[in-house]
Amino acid sequence: RIALMKKPRLSTLKSLFARSLNRCAYPGCPCPIAEPCGTVTGEVCHIKADSPGGPRYDRQQTSEDRHSENNLLLLCGRHHTMIDADPEKFPVDVLMQMKRDHQASGTPVITPDVERIAQALLQRYEFRISIRSNNGVIAIASPNAQIHQTIHIKTAAKKPTIKIEPPT
Repeated sequence: RIALMKKPRLSTLKSLFARSLNRCAYPGCPCPIAEPCGTVTGEVCHIKADSPGGPRYDRQQTSEDRHSENNLLLLCGRHHTMIDADPEKFPVDVLMQMKRDHQASGTPVITPDVERIAQALLQRYEFRISIRSNNGVIAIASPNAQIHQTIHIKTAAKKPTIKIEPPT
């Protein structure tokens, strides 16, 4: 079974990006979310995971709350991977404080590029898929395309949760 993940609203990502000061929210990280040339290198991170089994997942959270600005953080790819790999070191309260400290460190930047960058962040987010079985056929953003390949995925895990994401 293949499930496309729900996504945050564009207005949410615009606000999040403006408040990010175009920097990774991890303390001391100088990495930009978008390079001066406009290439988006940052990632949208859920403080409480967007799917069951994810780090810090809260089954009581509504889908709307899950994709709201309060539950999202912009990080560089390195720090996004680090915090999701160690949810005990980075619980919800630590990430919420990280976000508050980061946003308090400057004045939000509102420029004509904010919408374009927010749209690019959303587009990167939209193409994430999750495969919840060991085989499937995948066609992404390809209306009228013919399917040429079947992907079979096998894991050694008893209850595998496989996520396939496009290359960064």
